[in-house]
Amino acid sequence: MNQIKLLLAEDDHNLGSLLQEYLIAKDYQVTLSKDGNQALDIFLGAEFDFCILDVMMPKKDGFSLAKEIRTKNPEIPILFLTAKSMQEDTIKGFEVGADDYMTKPFSMEELLLRIKAILKRTKKGEINPDAEVFSVGKFSFNSLQHELKLGAEIYKSEDAGASWKKTHDTFIDDCYYSYGYYFGDITVDSSNKDRIYFSGVPLLHSADGGKTFESINKDNVHADHHVVWVNPKNK
Repeated sequence: MNQIKLLLAEDDHNLGSLLQEYLIAKDYQVTLSKDGNQALDIFLGAEFDFCILDVMMPKKDGFSLAKEIRTKNPEIPILFLTAKSMQEDTIKGFEVGADDYMTKPFSMEELLLRIKAILKRTKKGEINPDAEVFSVGKFSFNSLQHELKLGAEIYKSEDAGASWKKTHDTFIDDCYYSYGYYFGDITVDSSNKDRIYFSGVPLLHSADGGKTFESINKDNVHADHHVVWVNPKNK
């Protein structure tokens, strides 16, 4: 059986060497590069089956490297390694073509299992469409259809919290398009319980008890906020 050829781009010499030695011991053929430019040169000059890319590298970051790799080989699996834990970075990784994403520190055993799982589901002729959907919180990314969904769910109680019921049938779309501090806050009009405001960017409003929501944004109106106040005199 031919060895799987891995390209490992990691600027931390100690971590890179450790990962290389571990994966070689697991019968993978591993080429290590120390920066994004070197990794791209190596990739263009050889054949690889899998790429493991650090996000924060000198000369060329992992996201930029992945985009260039994807132009040369749209099918090759890519796994990102990063010290970043912000959700925006995870989503960006999937948007540029990641098959998976691991945040440092991580166990090498878990890395190995993820590599095997990705290789299994991306093997030509055996792709499972359901296995190509990745979820991060309320974010869903389909790597086959290149479709990114961002949503939320709202639950309502009418018995002082003894029971809760979702107000809508599907997830609420179009609620998170930027960073924020108090996203997800829910405000109910004190004069009308069916008027509900959901804090995201943009700000969403429901006039039917949460069954449907729409943005309050209009031409020359931008909702970027921290606190929602509903005028009780507004009918």
